[in-house]
Amino acid sequence: MSDEQRKVVMEAQIEATAEAVRDIALRVSRIDEMLRGNGRKGLATEHEVLKERVATLEMFAKDLRYLRQWATVGILALLGSVSWATIEWVMRMKV
Repeated sequence: MSDEQRKVVMEAQIEATAEAVRDIALRVSRIDEMLRGNGRKGLATEHEVLKERVATLEMFAKDLRYLRQWATVGILALLGSVSWATIEWVMRMKV
């Protein structure tokens, strides 16, 4: 292979390498834009927001379970009180 042919081959390889580097730089830029958000919520920010929402919903579900338990106890206490008052009233009427 002559020097001129080697030069042409090397220039083609350099051009192909430069094209690949430009493609990689473009992809890295797009990934960076997705992560940072570029004026919008990025993936990292969105992930943190979603984690916070999940934690809040889990706390809400736990609080709701406790509320149901207390409501059940309250209703049972109310029914017991009404039943007791009814029994006392019925007993007074019999006397």
